[in-house]
Amino acid sequence: VLIAFLGWLFFFSLNKIILNIYYVLHDTFTPMVISIVATLYNLILNWIFVTWLKVPGLAVATSISGFIQACLFIYFLHAFYKFDFHFKQAGSFMVRFILQTGVMAALFMLAYLLFKYTILFGLARFTFLQEFLLYKFHRL
Repeated sequence: VLIAFLGWLFFFSLNKIILNIYYVLHDTFTPMVISIVATLYNLILNWIFVTWLKVPGLAVATSISGFIQACLFIYFLHAFYKFDFHFKQAGSFMVRFILQTGVMAALFMLAYLLFKYTILFGLARFTFLQEFLLYKFHRL
């Protein structure tokens, strides 16, 4: 269920940011209407996806309605206020961000594995400590 929410977390965060832009512009009616439409989509998608995916269907339906809400927020912000989002620059930023995050995650995993096996083989000279570590990690 959490994995279904994880992919769409970006859109929920984007909704919060864009909602504050509407509030700064003293427009509360447009976000209210968009939220009602997104809630109706959520109800319909919940009914569809629960019959197909059971419990994870609720998460998928809510995530899709969050995506729809973000798209509607962006569309009406551009239509009513001529607000430009610079999608090309945002896309290049997202690609760089994902690559940097992937490199950092790989380096962290490498450091973790090196530390784990150093402790397991290098520092564990005593039999009881090796047995404890092998029991703890359930591997090797």
